[in-house]
Formats: sequence, C-alpha cells, structure tokens
Amino acid sequence: MPTKQWNWPWIALGLHILITVGSVHANEADPAGPWPQFRGPSGLGHSTATDLPLHWDQDSPNINWRTPLPGEGVSSPIISHEKIFVTTAYKTTQSERLLHKIETLGLLLTVVGWLCWLGRCIRNTVKHRRQQPGFWPVDKESWAVEIFNSLILHCFLCLGVGVTAFPGWLDPILSHVGLWVARVYPDLLKIVTIDPTVEAGIWLTGGAIALIGVAAVGLMVRGLYWRLVIMGALVWGAWQLYQQTPLDQWFEKIAYEERRLFLWPGLLLGGWVLISSFKVHVVQPTTPGRIKVLKKLYQYQLHLRYPRPWHPGESSSLPGALALLLLTGLVFVPGNYWLSGEGITRAVVAVDLGRGDILWHTPVWVDQAERKHSDNSYATPTCATDGQHVLAFFGGLLVCLDQEGQVLWQRRDQDYLENTKYGASSSPLIVDGLAVVLQGKERRCKRPSWLAAFDIEDGKQRWCIYPQEITEGYSTILVYRPPGQPPQLLLHSSYNLNAYRLADGHLLWSLQTPIDQIVAGLALSDSTLIVGGGTYGPEAVMAFDLAQTSEQGPSLQWTTKEGAPGCSSPVIIEDRLYTLSDAGLLTCMDLATGDVHWEHRLKGRHLASLVTGDNKLYAVSVKGVTTVLDTHSRDQAHILASNPLAKTCFATPALVQGGIILRLEDQLIRINGD
Repeated sequence: MPTKQWNWPWIALGLHILITVGSVHANEADPAGPWPQFRGPSGLGHSTATDLPLHWDQDSPNINWRTPLPGEGVSSPIISHEKIFVTTAYKTTQSERLLHKIETLGLLLTVVGWLCWLGRCIRNTVKHRRQQPGFWPVDKESWAVEIFNSLILHCFLCLGVGVTAFPGWLDPILSHVGLWVARVYPDLLKIVTIDPTVEAGIWLTGGAIALIGVAAVGLMVRGLYWRLVIMGALVWGAWQLYQQTPLDQWFEKIAYEERRLFLWPGLLLGGWVLISSFKVHVVQPTTPGRIKVLKKLYQYQLHLRYPRPWHPGESSSLPGALALLLLTGLVFVPGNYWLSGEGITRAVVAVDLGRGDILWHTPVWVDQAERKHSDNSYATPTCATDGQHVLAFFGGLLVCLDQEGQVLWQRRDQDYLENTKYGASSSPLIVDGLAVVLQGKERRCKRPSWLAAFDIEDGKQRWCIYPQEITEGYSTILVYRPPGQPPQLLLHSSYNLNAYRLADGHLLWSLQTPIDQIVAGLALSDSTLIVGGGTYGPEAVMAFDLAQTSEQGPSLQWTTKEGAPGCSSPVIIEDRLYTLSDAGLLTCMDLATGDVHWEHRLKGRHLASLVTGDNKLYAVSVKGVTTVLDTHSRDQAHILASNPLAKTCFATPALVQGGIILRLEDQLIRINGD
C-alpha cells in the first residue's frame, strides 16, 4: 500500500490564509480591537458587543466609573486594547493664571462696590430717620428712585462677578435670549450663532456689559456735573464699540442694525441716570398767569435731586464709583486684549477601559484660538488607532503618538488659523499603513482644500492633492474596497461626491449632488452608498449603487428630501436606513426604495451620530438624554428606554464589551449592562 504524500507548502499556505482571515474576522467582530476611524472598526456605527445597557440615570449603580477630563472637546472616544483615546483643549498655563487673577480681582471689586453702596444706604436711612420719625421720608419719590437704583447696581455687581469669576456662565443665557429674538426677527439669527470665543462675540458681549457698568457708575455718584461727565464717556464708548466691531467667524461685518442691539441696554440705563438726577417740584405761582397753559407748566418745575456736585457726607461714593469703573474695565479689557493672545493647548488623553484611570495626557500643540462655530470645539476630530499608533488631528496639526503617549511625528498646517470659520471637524483615519486626513476649503477663505496621506510609521508624505472640487468638507472620509480593485476614499463636500484612489490620491470620479453642506458621515451596506445632509442650504438623502460605477460615478438608486440628517451620521441596519436631524426627527426608511417606514420626534437637539449594537439603536441628545430603540421594529418607533444625564453631550458614544462609553462636557463615563 503506497504511503500518502503530504504537500506541506500548500498546507502551510492554507493554514496561513485561515489564520489571517480568522484574525481579520476577529478584529472586526471585537469592538475592543483597534478603531482605525471614527464610529468603530468599520466606521459605520455598528458594534458586535452584547449585553449592552438599557437603563441608567445620573445615580445608577451600573455606571462603572466617571473620569474627569482636562479641558473641553467634542471628539468621540475610540478603543484600542483596553484603552480609550480622546482629544481635548484647554487654556494655557499663563491663561489659567491670568484668569485666576481676574477672578480674584473681580470678587474684590464686587465686595468693595457692595460695601460702599451698603454704607451709603445705611447712612441715608439714618439721616432720614433723624429728619422724619417714620421709616419712609416725606419725599417718597426719591426713596423709590433710590430703591430702583439700588436694584440696578446689585444686578450689575452680580453680572460683573459672574462674568469675571465664572467665565462662560452667561453664554447659555444669551443663547436662549438670542434664539427668542431670532424667532421674532429672523434676520438676527446670525447674531445668535456667533461663537462667544471669537473676537466679534467677545467684543459685542463684553462691550454691552461694559456700557451697563459705566451707567451703573453714574448711579453710584451724586451731582449732575459728575453724571454728565460719565454719560459723555458712555456715549463715546458706545460709539467706539459701534464702529470698531471686528469681523465675525465667517469673516463678515456685523450689520449696523445688529450692533445696535448691544448698545441699547447701556444707553437706556444712561438715560435713566440723567432722568433720575431731577425731580418734579410743584409750586404755587406768585402771580396769576395770563395763559392757562403756561400757568400749568409753571406749577411743575424740575429741580436737581442732588444739587451739589459732591457732598462731603457722601465720600463713600468715590471708592464705590472707582470700584465699579475698574470692574467694568475688567469685564471688557482682558477678553479683548489679554486672553486673546494667550493661546489654547491641544492634547491627547488615554484612559484605562476597565478602571477609568487616566493613563497619560500629552499636550501636542499650543497656539492661538481659531475661529469656529458655536457648536464646534478646539478638539472635534476623533482620533484613529491601529493598535500601535494613535493619530490625532486638530485642523492646524496632525500628530501621531505611540500607545504610551510619546509623539512620533507631526505635520503643521501653517495657514489653518487664518483660513477657518467653522473649525476642523473631519476625522483622520488609518488604512493600509497610511494616515489619511482632509481639510476642506471654507467659503471666503483663501487657502485651498487639501487631502493627504502620510506613512504611519515615520510621517513621510506619500501624496498630497489640492482638489478644486472639494469645498467645505466637514464629514469624515469613508474607505470603500470594491471587489478586485484597489481601496477607494469616498467623501462628500458641497454639491460633490468624490472617489479617490488610496494609493496615490488620483480622482476616480466626481458626481454632482443637490446637497450643499454635509457634516454627517456616509453610510455603506454592501454596494449601497447613502449620502445625506444639508446643514446649510439644500438638503436631501441619496442612495447610490457602487457596483454600477462608470467614469461619471455610481448610478443613482433613489433620492428624497424626507429625513435628511444634520450633524448625526446615519446608520444602516439590515434593509433599513435610520437618519436623525439636528432637531431630533428620527426617520426609518427602506434602504432599497427610500420609502419612509416611520418618523418619531425625539426631545431636544441631537448632534451625536447614531450607533447600533445588541439589537439596539442609541441616540444621544445635546442635553445628555440617551434614547434606546428596538431595531426589530419596522412599522413604528419602539422606544425601550430614555436615560437622562445632567450633562451636555456632543460626542458619539462607543459600544464596547457589554458597556457604553459616553463623553460628556467635562468627563468620560462607562455604563455597564443591566
């Protein structure tokens, strides 16, 4: 009987293929494996994690850990072998010291102002009690004016200490007020969307508060002469504020009628300061008037309420007025002339997935703050990792770190700070040993769009192109691997859907679309590509068949204006497409035809992208409320739970190892399964 011969080379090759395919499949199935792009290993918002949480709140026992993060940012967490990576941004050390000094000085000046005003009120009360046995003086009009002026001064002191000691606390209030004004006057919506951190926002907001402060100084002093001097300074300051307003984050001038909105509070209060300096005195005419009208007018005479410029018994008005004047300058000057040049620190942070401990924190870039949208941050693009490297992008800097937080290489974009209006939002990705990053040209910016690929090991540039067809590219690139062809990079910018060859950046095809501006990412299922958005201008949802692609681009399957997403990236589950608008309209559509199965309105704004896993769909609102839906429901929205957290959330959650990772405004939390 012949001995059976084994073909060992072919067996070794077969084992190698099985091991390679098995490892790739395990990597895709393991949500804790390296995430080389935004929204998971596939970049499509899908997770194979099981036993994901369904119910939680602020004090739930299934919250495994909470980790405070330094600074602020809206980049989403990514996972790589028991580590979480996020980016963040915060004031420099010099800025923090300056802010601490401003806080201390603001509190001191406020205390001095309160004590001076309280001392004057006590002295006036004692004086009136001596002159009149009752608590109320004979001149009740003057007493009412004093009480009203006291309330105005207290309001400004509270406003001053809030602005100096707690920077940013006023922004949400002004935003709500501005939105209400914009509903009445839609043309003023642009004022509402000015980011408070850009020059125009700081100038107008700080200037409006400063004008109120100057008017409050007029209330503190006595005597018409002093008040006239202060009112002259108020008018001059209002004129300078009106004329010198800088450009907004869109490099446009603030309209004159819009600037006036910030002047009226201070000017109206200044008018009251002058009016309250006089009182009406009724007299009996000594001679009969020949004309009844003149006789009537003569009976009502205006007299100075404070006849002397400065009374020696009211010397406490001088230090109080000086304290208010210094507090007024402290509100306006630092934000416009000191803090603006201190700069922002951008950093990368690694957190232990199991314990929540911060493993390392690496600052990578310190520079001035760029212009950005009010919903954006200085750390918005999400990191990418291949298990060995961590890639982070901040618009003006692309940096690569190792797993221990050491910087391996970095690339600077020197023209970024002067050529951005909304800030960076497109996340980088690592694919086939390349670090790929996009920075789209924005309207009224001089610098062209660029798309580049760098070697992930040493940072050497493989290729860089400046495509004219890309404008305002805010969504993240999607990698598509057609059967038997090289990998492609798919991206949508204003009115264009483009495909580039990964190896050299060659443009394969460019297709015009009716969608102006897209922030939401692309969705892909087999060969069906979903493009949806329109945060500014025309909006639509479109489906393309990538299997039928010519030189002009893929064939269009269907298009609809229903259910267009905003900033939230859509997700495909089986034969259904789920989209979410900024206003919270969740839409379930048929993937093959685009027909709407159902729509459901979620409460609040939603900017985080949709993610799915364990037969659940997660949608997180800006106010931190996570809605969990059953993905088996086809005819109507089946909400399983609504989980509130009293924190702001802009970042997309990560589903991993039976838990969910949420990045809130100042912390990172992990919630385990029920």
